[in-house]
Amino acid sequence: MHNFKRNQNNRINQGDIFKNIIHIESWDENNNELKISRIFYPYIVILSQDCDLREDHSIIEKSDKSLVSVLVAPLYNFDQFLCGEHLQDLEIKSRQINKESKKGKLTTEFKNLINNEIPRFHVIEFPPKSKLVKSVVDFKHYFSVSIEYLNKIKAKNFEYPLPFLYRERLCQRFSNYLSRIGLPESTNTKD
Repeated sequence: MHNFKRNQNNRINQGDIFKNIIHIESWDENNNELKISRIFYPYIVILSQDCDLREDHSIIEKSDKSLVSVLVAPLYNFDQFLCGEHLQDLEIKSRQINKESKKGKLTTEFKNLINNEIPRFHVIEFPPKSKLVKSVVDFKHYFSVSIEYLNKIKAKNFEYPLPFLYRERLCQRFSNYLSRIGLPESTNTKD
């Protein structure tokens, strides 16, 4: 569990958690009609490097060093994630993760999940006083958000910052997952 303090600076930081984020999934223009497909995320966490965010904030005039967007990932409700219901609003089926075996013991998969030993997922627990519930980040689900959009809504939509070491760990695990080497499927064919 983390103790959270509001950021002392007025910029966006790695590990900041925002609420009520709208992501433009796609758009299509047909016969002078614009059709926009949006996805609403109750909570997201900033994954972009803090040094880039700090430098972007210090830039007075837009330049080639300015950020256009930042990488973020949705936070999924832990209980919904376990039930495989966290993506049902997007009409995506997910598999369940059983907490207990038939013998009443915690399953290995559940223990690995809560101990952050499954490379694809990262579990975050929040203090009881916060509005946030235990959550899961799925490293396959990330997207970019305009830095201007986040700066515009920061005062109203900023929730909490992850403490320094926790945000570093989250982002390190994300980069490790993202940079994994995809090996071809092995085939057992004889030459």
